[in-house]
Amino acid sequence: MILLLKTHAFLMILALCIMLAGGIIARFMKKKIWWLKVHRSLGITGAIFFIVAILAIVLQITLTEREHFRIIHSWIGFVAFVFAMLTPTLGILQLRVRSMTVRLRSFHRWSGRIALCLMLINVFLGLSMMGFI
Repeated sequence: MILLLKTHAFLMILALCIMLAGGIIARFMKKKIWWLKVHRSLGITGAIFFIVAILAIVLQITLTEREHFRIIHSWIGFVAFVFAMLTPTLGILQLRVRSMTVRLRSFHRWSGRIALCLMLINVFLGLSMMGFI
């Protein structure tokens, strides 16, 4: 069982780092011709790692017959998950729905920032709960 918990922690840290790299590229590398492809790839990859991390901890909690959403870490994680899934969705939509590009771009940026902040807070909470901090 502890393997699933460690897998969850590792994948969440990896998802945070990948998504943060995507945000940094979007912020500082826009003059490069490749920035959008790399930004998009990192955002989607980070979201996939996030999904797998969530699946690992849901399986862990289910197998140990514990209650879901019993601690603040899980609630913050849920909200971070929503924003982490919303961000690439908005990014893709802003490129496909040209009439909404400007409005969606702002929502995309802010949902990404919120997702990253919540993920960072939650990684520290989780590492604290595990005794690493």
